[in-house]
Amino acid sequence: MLNNGDTTICFSINQSKFLLKNSIQLEASLLELKAAEDIIVYKDSLLVKKDLQLNNWELYKINTDSLSILNDQKTNFLRGELTTQRKLLKKETRAKFLALFVGIAATSITTTLYIMK
Repeated sequence: MLNNGDTTICFSINQSKFLLKNSIQLEASLLELKAAEDIIVYKDSLLVKKDLQLNNWELYKINTDSLSILNDQKTNFLRGELTTQRKLLKKETRAKFLALFVGIAATSITTTLYIMK
């Protein structure tokens, strides 16, 4: 049968009901599939966000560990400097007392010799 140049297929009432029912089920299934795909896309975006957060946390941890190591190295260096400065201070203090003692001894000897003449 032709209808405006198109072929028209005729079905019985039972066949038409069956095709209509299947067509509605197909549309419902396609909607469910679309919804499921949207959920998958949303979950994938959540996973990407979680991966970024995890990467940021790992970078933060690495930076924190690096800063901790740098602070430990700086602390050790400054402790070494402090020890060196204390040793130098002891040497300077000894040298001052030695110079003071030698000066007092020299002054005493000079004074004694001057008085005895």
